[in-house]
Amino acid sequence: MERDAVNRDAVHRPARDIAAALLVVVIAIVIAAYRVHHDARRWDPDAAIYLRMTLEHRGLTQDAARAAAEQLIRESTPQLDPRLRSYLGGHPPQFYVDQFALFHGRQLYPTLAALIYPRYGPLGLRLISAFAYICAVLAMYLLLRTFTGVPIAAVGAVALGTAPAVLDSVALVTTDQLGNLFWICALGALIAYVRKGTVTPLIGLIVAALALSLTRPAIYLPLGAAIGAFIVGRNTPMRRASTVALVAVSLVTVFYLLYSVLVHAAGPVAQLRWEYEWYQAIRAPFTGHGFLAWWLPTIAFAGVLESLLDIYKNGALLIIAFALFGAISIWGTIEMAAILGGSISVLVALVANPADVERTVTLPITPLAVILATIALQRLADARSTPRERRLLA
Repeated sequence: MERDAVNRDAVHRPARDIAAALLVVVIAIVIAAYRVHHDARRWDPDAAIYLRMTLEHRGLTQDAARAAAEQLIRESTPQLDPRLRSYLGGHPPQFYVDQFALFHGRQLYPTLAALIYPRYGPLGLRLISAFAYICAVLAMYLLLRTFTGVPIAAVGAVALGTAPAVLDSVALVTTDQLGNLFWICALGALIAYVRKGTVTPLIGLIVAALALSLTRPAIYLPLGAAIGAFIVGRNTPMRRASTVALVAVSLVTVFYLLYSVLVHAAGPVAQLRWEYEWYQAIRAPFTGHGFLAWWLPTIAFAGVLESLLDIYKNGALLIIAFALFGAISIWGTIEMAAILGGSISVLVALVANPADVERTVTLPITPLAVILATIALQRLADARSTPRERRLLA
């Protein structure tokens, strides 16, 4: 009888997996559809730049693209944000003019938007974000299935999709959702490769890391994860795979650096200089006594106070508690090393861009916290279940 039950579970497991994945996707589609409707008229300064880049990819000159983008935004949003209104027009602030150079390396998003622009217009930029969100939730489910059973993986995927840091940008004209998708895919491919050592996840890792680097300058995330996996994996049977993974991501990083030079993309120094000029223009604190007098307090503020505010605002304390429990339960594994390496690498963003913690720090850490919290939930479920119940949770 026990063997028959095991066989039935094995037969039903693929069907349960597919059903759970479909349920997760349906929930994500409903959320995405609502956010597209809810944020249809929501524009910000970065969004105006991405729309302008999209129009340039459609063949317009720089001046014509800027004028057309401003006109489209004004027509779609009768009541513009006062800050955005001051940036549009013939005499925008100099720091906003200079900001366009920071986007030279982020060509994947406007390129995709330009391909579908004839059919969807400016809405296409939101649809790309919404589609990336749906794919990210599904990718999280598939990644969590390598750690947990079907129902708990589904809960974790929905938790990611409803996390405030993720939810806010579902249908915005930003690279946040695309970047989140490629980061999850890169981490999942890295973990799959060091476990199996097969070619397919290695190709997936390279493609995801490359796509991430062309979406936003966050190649340090998979690089940090690969370094963590290499440090732990070099003393295990996984040492060859962890070494190859690090070499692969390092080559993608070198490619990104060369590409950045060719397209004159802004580096960390230019990013910090622009932020300092921006803060000076809005008369922010600490900007009247030189760069260091602004930079050091801003990093301290972002690293401590804003992080605490994000935890409070996002209600993430319970997730953090579960994540710590999950980290302890897999401590010393190559998977934990990859997650820890990715988490530590976020410090690069904090140092180079302390002005936007939620997008550059909270957002990429959210999938990592969800993974660890979901592992903890699985451990708790296993501790309270019988062997038969454990098979049903698998």
